[in-house]
Amino acid sequence: DKTYEVSIKGSELKTFDTSNVKYLTRMFYECNSLTTLNLSNFNTSNVTEMYSMFQRCTSLTFLDLSNFDTTKVLKMDFLFDNCGSLTELDVSSFNTSNVTSMVGMFSGCNLLVTLNLSNFDTSNVIGMSSMFAYCYSLTTLDLSSFNTSKVTNIKNLFVNCRDLKTIYVSSLWSTASVINNDSMFYNCFSLIGTSPEGTKTAYDSTKFDVSMANYTTGYLTYKSNN
Repeated sequence: DKTYEVSIKGSELKTFDTSNVKYLTRMFYECNSLTTLNLSNFNTSNVTEMYSMFQRCTSLTFLDLSNFDTTKVLKMDFLFDNCGSLTELDVSSFNTSNVTSMVGMFSGCNLLVTLNLSNFDTSNVIGMSSMFAYCYSLTTLDLSSFNTSKVTNIKNLFVNCRDLKTIYVSSLWSTASVINNDSMFYNCFSLIGTSPEGTKTAYDSTKFDVSMANYTTGYLTYKSNN
C-alpha cells in the first residue's frame, strides 16, 4: 500500500491515457492508506466494468470523479464499498442508463450525510442488494428517479441505515420483479413513510421486508419525478 500511495501522489495519474480501457475493476481496491484521489483527467468513455474500483479505500476523504463518462458501464457493484471516511461524494456526472448491477455500491459509506442520485437511471438495473447498507449518517435519500421495474434482488438494501428518516420514491418505483428481499429495512429505526394523503407509517421492528417498500402503507414517501 505504501509504494502504491507514493506512486499515485506523483504525476503518474495525470499522464494516464485510459481512453481504450474497458475494465477498471479493483483498480484501487484496498488502498487503505490513500486519502485523496483526483481522477478528473481519466477518459472512461469505453469502460464497461468498474465494480470494486474504490472498495475498501477506508481512509479516502477526497475523490474527484467529475469527468467520468459511465455511458457504457454495466457493473458498478461495490464501487464505493467501505469508503468509510468519505463525507462527500459527487456522482452527478454518472450516466447509469446501461448499468445492470449496483450491488453494495455505497455500502459502508457511513460518514456520508447527503447523496445526490437525481441523475441516476436505474431502468436496466437487476441487482441492488445492500446498495445503501450501513450508511449510518444519511438522513434523507431521494430515489424519485429510480425505476426499479427490473430489480429482482433488494436484499439488505437499507440495512442498518439507523439515521435514515425519509426515502423519497416516485411512480417509477416498483417491486413487482423482486425475488430476494430479506432484511430490506432491518434496523432502520428512524424511518417514517408518508403516503400521498399524508398518513404516516412509523418503523416497526417486526416489519422490514418488501411488504413495507411502498408509499401508501409502507416506509417510503411519494415524490413526483417530474
